[in-house]
Amino acid sequence: MEKPHADQKTRAPDLAGHVELLLRPDELRRIAEEKELVAVQRDLAAVKSEEERQRDLYRAFLGQHLRPEAIERFCSMARDAAKRGETKIELLRFPSDWCTDRGRAINNDEEGWQDTLTGIAKEGYEAFDKWLRPLGYRFSGRIVDYPGGKPGDVALYISW
Repeated sequence: MEKPHADQKTRAPDLAGHVELLLRPDELRRIAEEKELVAVQRDLAAVKSEEERQRDLYRAFLGQHLRPEAIERFCSMARDAAKRGETKIELLRFPSDWCTDRGRAINNDEEGWQDTLTGIAKEGYEAFDKWLRPLGYRFSGRIVDYPGGKPGDVALYISW
């Protein structure tokens, strides 16, 4: 194909019968906005679903109680840990948001941090205090992760 000379003008193609096929910029913006809206709605639905799941877990955490077989499970866990040469077991792990102060006292190792426990964690501490402390066991708790730089899960331990 021969290149046009500088003095020759190039002709634009004749679109006369095809102009109605062209999309207008406002139509393109609307299409993009609709796609973004669908993505935002999907993300919001996922967040709502996760919030509902967390509420259900928290309600279960608050409503759960120690069972009679808890002593047998504790003894089995402690014996197995001791056989491995360990001196503590993790009893429970839960979000720090479930403490009355969102885990602040545990994170700062404040005296009386146990008073911030709720639900089954509080019941577990009360059982420890009544039955295991007199035998020489120790109870501790700590924040075990920091997602986004904020206190995440609390782990509760019994040691000997």
